[in-house]
Amino acid sequence: MQPKQTVPAKSATLTASATPQQVAYESQKEEASVSISAAIESKHYDLPPAICIGMPIVSLLVLWIVPLFGQRAYDILIPHEIGFLEIGTVVFLIPAIVLGVLCFLRRRHMPKGVGWIMLLAAIAALYFAGEEISWGQTYFHWKTPDVWANLNKQNETNLHNLELKKYGWYVDLVDDLLSNVPRQIMLIFCLVGGIILPLALRRRLSRPTARQSVWYWLIPTQRLIPAALLAVVSTAPEKIYKVLKHTYGIPNWLSKGKYAYLAFVDPAGEFKEYCFAMVMLFYLLSVYIRVRHNPISKVVK
Repeated sequence: MQPKQTVPAKSATLTASATPQQVAYESQKEEASVSISAAIESKHYDLPPAICIGMPIVSLLVLWIVPLFGQRAYDILIPHEIGFLEIGTVVFLIPAIVLGVLCFLRRRHMPKGVGWIMLLAAIAALYFAGEEISWGQTYFHWKTPDVWANLNKQNETNLHNLELKKYGWYVDLVDDLLSNVPRQIMLIFCLVGGIILPLALRRRLSRPTARQSVWYWLIPTQRLIPAALLAVVSTAPEKIYKVLKHTYGIPNWLSKGKYAYLAFVDPAGEFKEYCFAMVMLFYLLSVYIRVRHNPISKVVK
């Protein structure tokens, strides 16, 4: 006889011989055990606040503190090819690639199709990282082939800087598909997926049964909001600067070389890419933490 079959017999014997007080006590004890088990199963694991809130704050502090030491320190530490933004972007993307692959390997513990989307996200992170460092040229300094150099507006071995207008292409489709379109996709993802949907669906996605849904895995949690918000508003100072430049004129405190320009305007474009990389890392890390600790109860084949 199996051990689990002896429990009901024991309970029946106890019920038959026990007083009403003992029966009530045992019933309360069983209910408490079930409640504890349910609480353990429904516990929600996600990104630690120290990471999802701390990293955006640290990033802003670096951008705001370095310009205090002057133009030279800023040029070396922030926009340089081995500066904070360039290196930070790659540092975010490398583990994002690994996490996307790990999520794919655990795809049987998520609803059907989610694992493949995670693999697609890993490939996107690989493309992002490769383009950011010109597929290694930034660090190994190889010479760009002449044929490619004629096509690339920055003389680099990457795809997003290809320029075919001078060869008769009135609309630079390559630049749109390889550079502008990915940026717009990431911006929409940050605004809609990283801010609006996590707030609108926070109660529904926090239920223990939500993990059976595809949307539980695809829609980011609220932990992504700080990084996503930073990505969305990162270029706002640059846009305000351009409006002032063409309308009222640039005030002296916002002119080139001044602290406000170095801290808010000049790094806006690179900082946006840095934030996009942070969002990708946090999103894939969140999915990995959840699939590791909160897999769906039924294995999906």
